[in-house]
Amino acid sequence: MSNLEGEDASQAAAGALAPYAVGNKHPPKHSQFKPGQSGNPKGRPKGSSNLRTRVREELRKTVTVMKGGKPVRMTKRDVIATQIVDASMMKNNLKATMAVMKIDDEDAIAQTAISAQAIDFVMPDKENLKLIAKRLSRLTEEA
Repeated sequence: MSNLEGEDASQAAAGALAPYAVGNKHPPKHSQFKPGQSGNPKGRPKGSSNLRTRVREELRKTVTVMKGGKPVRMTKRDVIATQIVDASMMKNNLKATMAVMKIDDEDAIAQTAISAQAIDFVMPDKENLKLIAKRLSRLTEEA
């Protein structure tokens, strides 16, 4: 039997039999998605890529440029880096100089973080290794 008593039970039963109220945030039942049906059945085509992926792929392509009067094959990424550094040095381009300095600072910070992580780990000496081995052997004996 239900936990509802008297009037509450009759209202609940009447609510179950009442027609579905169509309105705000309550679409008609016939137009709702069926269970397991997607709202976008075709979806994004397989193999399509976003702008970031396309730019990354384009930067990895190699081109031939003249450097010192000789043709040199470089990635587009390297060509851009060379142009930014050259612009900051040769043409007194303040924006290029600021970009180069920012990239260099970020690289220095990353290198410092990597070296700090390497310093934190120290291999235990022989005495500590023997102590660890003894403790592990006691654990295996108890089990």
